[in-house]
Amino acid sequence: ADHPQNKAIFNVFNLDESFEHIAKYKKEPVALVDSSSTKDGRLGSVEIDAQNVLIVIDHHRESDIKETESNFVLIEEVGSATTLVAEILFGFGVELDDGSPEATLGAIGILTDTVNFASATKRDTRIFDKLFQKLDQSKYRELVNYDIPLEYYMYLDKALSVMETDN
Repeated sequence: ADHPQNKAIFNVFNLDESFEHIAKYKKEPVALVDSSSTKDGRLGSVEIDAQNVLIVIDHHRESDIKETESNFVLIEEVGSATTLVAEILFGFGVELDDGSPEATLGAIGILTDTVNFASATKRDTRIFDKLFQKLDQSKYRELVNYDIPLEYYMYLDKALSVMETDN
């Protein structure tokens, strides 16, 4: 949540930045998306029991969860896990409304996860195009053109100075 774009997403869509509140659901069934590890550092101190993981949808290969009769694991080489989720939803005939927050967040997810399409596959770009037709243009622009805090430039200047000194 520390990335400025993540903060913008939390603000624009009024989302909670913490995963700590999900700790009380420790024994409940879980779906992991864009992660295939029960020890994912992005979850903070929240621990997930692998027995409770019913669904894994990810594009990272390093999974500690294996598919069994009681769960569904989809790990495929695409640039973004959002692509896999959207393919499943569209495959089931889900239609998104114009200005849809799901389309907006999905498009941002693909854009960010593929580093502005640098690691995108044809599947990613096809799904992005489909989501882009339905997203909220205003919110999308706000999220793509997020404010970068002054500290970022200060750290960048310091890093570049260190690089110049080392060379």
